[in-house]
Amino acid sequence: MGVTTVTIEWRAADPGAGPGPFVPPSCLVNSVLGPQWPRPTATEIANMKPLFDLFLSKGMRVWLRLVNTHMEEQPPTNSQTWLGAILGAIGSHPALDLVSFEGAPHIVANGQCGIPAEPQLWEGPTSIAANYVAWAVGFANALGVPARKLSAEAIVGNFLTDSLQPNAGATDGHFWNPVTTLKAIFDQARIPDSQRTYALSFYEHRKCSTTGSLPCTDLDPHDWAEQTIQNLYAIIGTGNGARVVATEMGIVAPSPALKTEWGLESLVSLMEKYRIEGGSFWRWVSFSNSEDTDPTLAEPVKRRGVNFVYNPVQKEVLDWGGFHLTAIPNGSFEDDLDSNGVPTHWAVTGKGSATAYYLPQESGQPQVPARGAMACAWWPATALRRSAPRAIGLQSRPARATRPRPISDLRGAEIRIPRGVHPRGPRFVELSQGLSFRQSVAYLQQQIPPPDHCAVLERATAFYQLQLHRYPEATRYLEQRGLRDPALIEELGIGYAPGGDLRSHLAAQGYSFESLLDTGLISPQGRDTFCRRMIFPCRQQEQSGLLRWSGESIFRCFGSPECREYSGRPKPARLRRRRPDGPHVA
Repeated sequence: MGVTTVTIEWRAADPGAGPGPFVPPSCLVNSVLGPQWPRPTATEIANMKPLFDLFLSKGMRVWLRLVNTHMEEQPPTNSQTWLGAILGAIGSHPALDLVSFEGAPHIVANGQCGIPAEPQLWEGPTSIAANYVAWAVGFANALGVPARKLSAEAIVGNFLTDSLQPNAGATDGHFWNPVTTLKAIFDQARIPDSQRTYALSFYEHRKCSTTGSLPCTDLDPHDWAEQTIQNLYAIIGTGNGARVVATEMGIVAPSPALKTEWGLESLVSLMEKYRIEGGSFWRWVSFSNSEDTDPTLAEPVKRRGVNFVYNPVQKEVLDWGGFHLTAIPNGSFEDDLDSNGVPTHWAVTGKGSATAYYLPQESGQPQVPARGAMACAWWPATALRRSAPRAIGLQSRPARATRPRPISDLRGAEIRIPRGVHPRGPRFVELSQGLSFRQSVAYLQQQIPPPDHCAVLERATAFYQLQLHRYPEATRYLEQRGLRDPALIEELGIGYAPGGDLRSHLAAQGYSFESLLDTGLISPQGRDTFCRRMIFPCRQQEQSGLLRWSGESIFRCFGSPECREYSGRPKPARLRRRRPDGPHVA
């Protein structure tokens, strides 16, 4: 499906506790939901690394949610024991990409059990939750976990808390935007912006659905989600290298106007538009069989059972892993409509028939901005078989690109791009917008956001770090050079560039050919700049910003296709190679 990251939730579980009632004063957490509190068992600790090794072997990263319902305990001796055991086992594991500290006090102000979920950051920077998160971030960082891998889930899009309504139990007597609280925690810890990760709990819903009797001007889910993202960046700033991820996301509740798959599609389009790094859809499978048929719940990806039976949202997850034309005008290819509103340049290919039509003509279909206004229904001449999944397809007017490849346009229709000029070029805009060449160049310049070289280099660095442990020749090379300590390798940020994969990886995250070329990550021919090389990030100590890399070859180049591009030409300004003796490691 193109999934590269999974979210795992471990709760502070009570020894021997079963699925009984979650009531005070015991508030027992089922023992199967996480490592034992306060001291995980030897078996639990021993099994953590093999689990993370499995994810690493599949090329996947892990976002780990550590949910502690004992936040109020002072001194935090038991929390230190619990977190220390877990982070001691997998804190330096290369598959670990993020740790989110979550939970609640054991008993909250109303006498009920604290909910094992997102921390109550809406109570402000002096709340129990904020104090615990601040302590946990400092504690984990002292154990060697980089600050960029430490965060807490901030619920976004709740108009009640975001409008700072009165709350006697919160800091300064009012609700807080959880992102503001999380930023205050990072500020207090003096973590540079470029080393921060803002983890979001992001669920689509109508703006006024959470306000009760509070006066509110309503917005539909997509528009409110976009405004929520704009509010987020107004708080944390832009262009500073801070990472934003949605460690859980989805919709609050389905409705005829907001199906689960539409909500995910809307969120993905917004995340691509605003360069949010990624997200984890909640959830893979229901907790019980009855939830699979509950119309009030959002649908999971897979239905319960040993067979792989998927809900419609699975196709959106699959589509998310594709290549999206996010930086060109009219990415849904709906220009030049006829008198009936049907795109004149859409054509059916294969054996069968099809029709294109406005979405409003189909009962219950909204015009989701991510999808465009058109849909296509088709009927194959023969039943589609697994061996021939493309018996019939939909094709737009040809848009010339650097090489043939299938392009996803977020509707599931496949747009085939033949050879020629890059689809973001002026000629494509001339055809699609009816502009002159000079006007097309000016149009494209307006559409291009200012480059964030630091952000793309950080993402490339993370990609190379993930590749290091997938290639035995790379780890053997480090061992030959005397580098065997995983913590030191993690601290230095050493990675491995196998060659041929970085461009597609970053393109799937919305980075254009031009931006990758400008930073020196690819050559003018579209090849990865570094091939079969160890990667050593070079940072500016004062700002912790990534300036450039040093790439050291682990093979000799004798004119092989893999190495040919490195001989006899200047190296990119931002990606200078060191001499063959390589960088010095202290």
